[in-house]
Amino acid sequence: MTRPNPTPRQQLCAEKDEGNRQAALAASMFKKAEIGAILARLQPLGDEHFNASPDAIGRGTSARFR
Repeated sequence: MTRPNPTPRQQLCAEKDEGNRQAALAASMFKKAEIGAILARLQPLGDEHFNASPDAIGRGTSARFR
């Protein structure tokens, strides 16, 4: 079974869909890079326990980290 040639309207819709897919992919990659940068900044702080001694932290001191 062969498909008939697409109408101009179908062709326009297909091009618009492809443009939307490309825009969504670009936005997703941009957000992924932003999140990666945030995680890279947090990693050294986490390695140092956010400049606090893990043994000295309890329920009463958790409010100061907000």
